[in-house]
Parts: sequence; structure tokens; C-alpha cells
Amino acid sequence: MAGLFGTKNGNGGSTSNTRLSDLTDTVWSDLPASGTFAQGQIFKKSNPIPGGHMFWIVTQSGPIEAVHNPWRPNTEVYDQYTIEVNGHVYKTVAASFGYSGKLEPIWPIGAGTSAIDMVDAVAWTASKVVQVDDMILPTAGGNYYCRCKIAGTTGTTQPTWSNSPWGDTKVDGTVTWESRQITTWFYDHALAVIKPWGLIGE
Repeated sequence: MAGLFGTKNGNGGSTSNTRLSDLTDTVWSDLPASGTFAQGQIFKKSNPIPGGHMFWIVTQSGPIEAVHNPWRPNTEVYDQYTIEVNGHVYKTVAASFGYSGKLEPIWPIGAGTSAIDMVDAVAWTASKVVQVDDMILPTAGGNYYCRCKIAGTTGTTQPTWSNSPWGDTKVDGTVTWESRQITTWFYDHALAVIKPWGLIGE
């Protein structure tokens, strides 16, 4: 099997021309609760069974950490609040936190990238039927949006917005809007992704 998996390097990863036996010094009965791992590392399972898998393989480098929150719609978040999305961690920082939107944003991957959590916010429209949790961007600007708190139909003229991002309400026709701070998620780091590998025949 030489040359099939690559050569073991100093941190347990692999480069080229290594036998499978060189990559299985550590035996796991289950996934570890912590640690940092490199893509390509392979660990032998201590309890292989027919129809199961013989190894664990690291498919994405990074640490194993305590469980982060998932993204949730219409949820208040705070400074340094972290979420995990598809094996990647995002967090808020000072002045970038408030409420998540109604629809999940598109998540960029890489240092220096971010996602603004208001992808479903639209411009205010006169005489429009809106539902609870619908979102608009007021013409007053600022780092906030308005969420529909009481459903109804907007008025014929736009209300005077308060430019406050924290819970101010405005009546607009039969609609009541509540202002909310816009949340921006900043990419923080990748987590280790470890998968079962090497299917054993029945």
C-alpha cells in the first residue's frame, strides 16, 4: 500500500509515499472531545464491525471545540456571540450585534470576510400588506432595520423613523414596526471535520 496515502509529517499529517500502517498509531473508540487536527490525518477505530468503517479521517483542519450555537432566525445576539455553520465559526464584535434576520444569510469563508444578517429586508412600500417578522430598511438610514411586530397594511406615507436601533416602535397604517440593530457575522476560524472512512464489507 506504499504511496497510496502520502508520507507522515511531523505533526501527524501526510505528504507523500506512506503506508497505511504508518498513519494509525493512535486508536479511537469514538471522536475526541478536544484537540487540533490536520487535514489528511487518519486514526484507526478500536471497534470495527462488518458494515461499519475501519478509520476516522480528518477532512478539514482545525480544532474540536465545545458546541457553538447554530444560526437561528429572529434571535437577539450579543458581543462575541459565536455560531457554527457547516464546520466554520462566525462571531459578532462590538457594534455589530443585535438581532438575526428572518432568512439565513450566505456564509463566506476566509479571514476578513463577513455576512450581514438582513438578507430579507426590503425598502418600505406604501399600502402594502405585511406579516409578522417581515423586515424593511427605513429611509432614515443607520445600522438598523424594522421588523413587523403587528401585521397589517402600511400607510400611504412613510412614518418618521426614530433612527434608534433598539426596540423603538412606529405605527404605520395598521402595521407596527419595531427597530432592531443589524447583526454582522465575522468569519473567525474553521473547525476540524472528521469523518468515518474505509467501509468494511459485510
